[in-house]
Amino acid sequence: MTGDRRADTITLLLTLADTRPDTARAEVLIRSGIDWDLLLAQATRHRVLPLVARNLRAGDLFMPSAYGYATMDVYLGAYAYHRHRNEALREEFTAVSETLDRAGLPFAIRKGLLLATRYYRDLGVRPMMDIDLLVERESGAAVVDTLATLGYSVGKVSGNGRVIEPLPRNEELFWRLHTNVLPPLFRLTGDPAVRIYNVDLSRELSLPGAGMRIPTGEILSRARPVSIGAVDVLAGCPEDLVLDLCAHTFKESTTLRYLHRLKHQRLIQYCDLREVLRAERDALCWNTLVQRARDYQAAPAVYFALSHLESMWPGTIPAAALAQLGDGLDATFLDRFGALDLAEPMTWDTDFRTRMFDSRMDLPLPQGTSAV
Repeated sequence: MTGDRRADTITLLLTLADTRPDTARAEVLIRSGIDWDLLLAQATRHRVLPLVARNLRAGDLFMPSAYGYATMDVYLGAYAYHRHRNEALREEFTAVSETLDRAGLPFAIRKGLLLATRYYRDLGVRPMMDIDLLVERESGAAVVDTLATLGYSVGKVSGNGRVIEPLPRNEELFWRLHTNVLPPLFRLTGDPAVRIYNVDLSRELSLPGAGMRIPTGEILSRARPVSIGAVDVLAGCPEDLVLDLCAHTFKESTTLRYLHRLKHQRLIQYCDLREVLRAERDALCWNTLVQRARDYQAAPAVYFALSHLESMWPGTIPAAALAQLGDGLDATFLDRFGALDLAEPMTWDTDFRTRMFDSRMDLPLPQGTSAV
C-alpha cells in the first residue's frame, strides 16, 4: 500500500468519526482510492465503527472494493448490534438508577451511556461496555449491597461467560488499594447481544498515586440533572465532565497496564471529548476549567488530552487555554508514558499520529514495577 493511500484512509477515518462529518471531503478521499479493509480494521480498533457506518450510509459513500473484506453489511451490522446492546443497557440503567434513588444513595452517571444519549444522540453509534457511575467513597459498600438486590455480585466472569465467579481475595484487595474503582459488579442476562451487565463504580476520577486530587464530593455537588431514557439523573457539569474525560484518557494513554491492552490507541476517547466540547460550547467556561484543573493538580492530564485532540482536529481548543494548561511542562511531556509504573518515565520514539494508528498488536513495552 502506498503511503498516500494509507494516509488518505486515516484522514477519511478522522473525517467520518464525527457526528457532523464533512461529506464532500469524505467523497473526494474515497474517490482518490482508499483501503476499505484498513478503514474497517482501524475503525474497529478505535471503537468508531458504528459511527463511521452511520455516516457512510447517510452520505451514500460506500464504494466496495472488488476483493475487499469490508462490505456495507459489516458496517451496518456493527451499528445494529450496538444500537440493540445500548438500548438494553439504557433499560438496565433505569432499574439501577431507580433502585439507588429509593435507597437514598447519591451518584452521577459517567461516560458511555451519558455520551451516547446526550452528546452523540444516537444509541447506535457509541459503543459501551458497562454502566459507569461515580459514587462517594463512604457509600460504596452500601451501593454494592443495594445493587445486589437486582442480582449484581462482585466477581469475574468465567471463561465461557456463563458464571460469575467469586473474586479472589488478592484481586479484590488490588481493586480497592490500587485503582480508583470498586471491584466490578456483574449480572448475567438472557440477551445474547449483551450477555452480562457490568456496573463500574468509581470512587475517584484518577488513579491513586497519579498526583491528581479530584474530590468526588465536589464533583457531585456541582452535578446537574440530565435525562437518560425514562429517568432523570445527575451528571457532571461541563467543566467537570471535560476534566473527567481528560483524566480518563491520560490514565489509559500513559499507564502500562492499559498500553499493553492498546487502550492508548482509541480514537473514541478524543471523539467523546470533541462532542462534549462542541455541545457545551456556550455553557463551558474555559477559565473555570483551567483553574479547576490547576487546583486539582490535573492540568498536565487535561493538557495531554486536549493537545492531542487539537493535533487531530485543529481549531477545536482555544490556544490560550492550551498555553495556560501546559505552562511549565517541557517539550517531551506529550510523548512520555509510564510515570506511574516506572522509576523513570519513558518517551515514545514515534510521533502521536504514527503511534495512534500503528497496526501492530504487540508493542515492545516494558512491564511496570508498580502494582497498577
